[in-house]
Amino acid sequence: MNKRRRNYIKENGRNKLREMSNKRTPPKPIVLDQFDYVKQIGELCKVWSPTYCTWVWEASCQVNGLILRKEFCEPDPLVAVRWSQEKFKAISNPQFATMMQAAIANSEFTIEDIADAIGISKNGISKWISGDTHPTVPSLLRLCKMLYPIKWEEHYLTLSKVVEMERI
Repeated sequence: MNKRRRNYIKENGRNKLREMSNKRTPPKPIVLDQFDYVKQIGELCKVWSPTYCTWVWEASCQVNGLILRKEFCEPDPLVAVRWSQEKFKAISNPQFATMMQAAIANSEFTIEDIADAIGISKNGISKWISGDTHPTVPSLLRLCKMLYPIKWEEHYLTLSKVVEMERI
């Protein structure tokens, strides 16, 4: 239990915390403005977070029948809206597989060389390239150090953000 939660319980009691836990404002639509149409992709509302014992922004994103939600303790609701829009775009049009194909094609390594160096199977690398799975953090780190020896940190940060947004 965090300090903020303990203090809230001390001042207001557990019953008040339970009562507040179900509170939320009416949702507002989050839209994705395309060139030829506007599409609603999710909703934004303020919810009472029992974890933080304060009001937080909750963004939802609906992609392929899935509803993904995330809470944001930021004062600016645009952070939550941007997350929803980026998540929708990333899942609708995944880029990691294409980036991996290009990186491996531009390197002097074969898939077998990479698989041996990273410590996974050739089939695992093939699944990354086809877009079926994503690498774990240690595997992505070793892959970036191998493919981009000079500026591996930049590539690791970029690829890890792409992977985070594409994961469901």
